[in-house]
Amino acid sequence: MASLWEMAIKVKIGKLDLLVDLKEFVFHLKKNNIEIIPLAFEHILETMDLEDHHRDPFDRIILAQAKFENMTIISKDENFYKYIHIKLMW
Repeated sequence: MASLWEMAIKVKIGKLDLLVDLKEFVFHLKKNNIEIIPLAFEHILETMDLEDHHRDPFDRIILAQAKFENMTIISKDENFYKYIHIKLMW
């Protein structure tokens, strides 16, 4: 959910152009069985245990969710690789 929220903000301010609108993008995620994880209080608490390699609040909640849910993040953000307890792909 944090990634979609960040995307919506960037589309609105002109920093992100999508080939489809965000509603259609989400449709394709669901169609391809890509789970959208809601934000939970436990995820917020998990951000408090993350190292301070990354200051971006959206990225920190994504990292915390992945750690708490034991999931893999798909990203090419080089800062994510500084978190050794997070599974990454790409």
